[in-house]
Amino acid sequence: MQEEVYIKLKFLKTNLIPDEITNLIGISPTICGKKGDLIRGCELPINEGLWIYKSIVAPPWNIGEALEKLLPMIETNEKLRKYCKNFNIYIEFSVIMYLAQNTPIVTLEPSLLQRIANVGATIDFDIYLISR
Repeated sequence: MQEEVYIKLKFLKTNLIPDEITNLIGISPTICGKKGDLIRGCELPINEGLWIYKSIVAPPWNIGEALEKLLPMIETNEKLRKYCKNFNIYIEFSVIMYLAQNTPIVTLEPSLLQRIANVGATIDFDIYLISR
């Protein structure tokens, strides 16, 4: 396995209708499904509706800069923000890092954290150490 860093923008809710998120955000998800659907790579049905967009972060893996590029997808989209708020849709930026020896830049400025909070999103970090 190679070193890799990516961020997933996730919308999650038990009764989420993925097509509604797609229509509001204007891009196709990397993966999506309704509760009970079988999705590629999973043997069991998913337990909640999901809409996920995966964005690869290029070296030197500046997480703050990568989030800055994804955030406007929600931040500038009032209809999407209102829809998520009205239907209590969980929004998450999931940062996944597979690292052997390199170190990503994980500096998140207070202004960026505030913008993420303002759209009602959370940030999750998953860091995996791999051998070369």
